[in-house]
Amino acid sequence: MDGIDVRVSPWPGEVESCLVSARMGSLLHLLTEEPLSTIRQIASRSGYERLLWQSSDDLSETTFKRMGFEERDRLHVLVAWDLKIPFPEPVTDLSVRRARPSDIESVLEIDHQCFEPFWQLDPQGIEEAILATPRSRYRVLTHRHNPSEVLGYAIFGQGSGAGYLQRIAVTPLRQRSGGATALVSDGFHWLKRWRAQKVSVNTQVTNAKALSLYLKLGFNLQRRGLSLYQCSVSPN
Repeated sequence: MDGIDVRVSPWPGEVESCLVSARMGSLLHLLTEEPLSTIRQIASRSGYERLLWQSSDDLSETTFKRMGFEERDRLHVLVAWDLKIPFPEPVTDLSVRRARPSDIESVLEIDHQCFEPFWQLDPQGIEEAILATPRSRYRVLTHRHNPSEVLGYAIFGQGSGAGYLQRIAVTPLRQRSGGATALVSDGFHWLKRWRAQKVSVNTQVTNAKALSLYLKLGFNLQRRGLSLYQCSVSPN
């Protein structure tokens, strides 16, 4: 875009904001006046008021602040290196099946029950999570005897020997009943078939329940997390 190899995409949970992402490589070399000015102009022409920029580089915080950014949120990064984790047997009244287009309303309702507004997905966000990797697996959790009732969902991705848990949510009424474990187990079995060497997942540093679940399922908390920065499209 305008000679800068980045993508500006809408942020589902905040319509006035857009996420800046690199098509290849790092974005840090763009944190200078001229490239950032160009990105701001493009975002402004598209009707956005705020830029969102994600970084995993601890050394970049001062650079972001110098360029007018402030930290919006922080995420833990967790990695599971062993896909042979002996998960417990799924709960007998739950089942995992392929997601259907007709499930989207239920999937979004559950997503919005589980995430604060800023992190909630819309239909485009679901599609982007599915298309973010060369291969993906989109599954829903249902009652074993009523497969049309959606109780949760998960999106896994795979590419270049690595797996990603892109999104997972279970309705609050069925949390702590083995549903999330069933979805993760299904995803891990799929990733094993594609010979993934590891699986990564992110979660907000304030989401203690999610962190506890991932640790129980064998994920390891990484020293370096992610930061999400924001700044106004207008430099003043």
